[in-house]
Amino acid sequence: MEGPEEWTAARQFIDADDTAVAAQGTDFTEVEEKLEAALKSNPSKTQVCAFHLKNKDARWTLKIHWRGERLEQCTTPRYLGVYPLIGVAPPSVRRAAATDAERPKQETNARHSLHQHEPAGRRLRSRKSFMARSHTLKGSIENNRVTRWTQQLITREPPRKEIAPGKRLPFAVWKSLNG
Repeated sequence: MEGPEEWTAARQFIDADDTAVAAQGTDFTEVEEKLEAALKSNPSKTQVCAFHLKNKDARWTLKIHWRGERLEQCTTPRYLGVYPLIGVAPPSVRRAAATDAERPKQETNARHSLHQHEPAGRRLRSRKSFMARSHTLKGSIENNRVTRWTQQLITREPPRKEIAPGKRLPFAVWKSLNG
């Protein structure tokens, strides 16, 4: 998936009951102006977060005011559609695509340390060999990644509105049952 073209104004993306407003600019001041012009939601429920490509700006705090209130800065937003929004596949998709790209190296490269290696039988059900987890790569790694990502988005369950059973249990017990 290619990144977004240069945006002249802020854009809105809706996923479930969340709305994301995204803006692109050459500096944070320009982005802040575009976002302030596009906001239409409740300021007490609105959070802001900056995505960037420069590590020196990792701790940048957006200064966005709306209806007289400064919006809360959040470094870890919980927006469900953020990966499609920023054009980066989720980590699970990127790892699976990279695994599939490594499989042909093991199968065809005689210098690979595991070339023609026969895995031992499984002793534990939770352990799977690399060759059992990976699939034969069809096309480029980029196409593989996009295909997996699209499939994941199609089959994704809608978010649940209720807490998993056992909400009154101590956290350690709840986590062992639901985690």
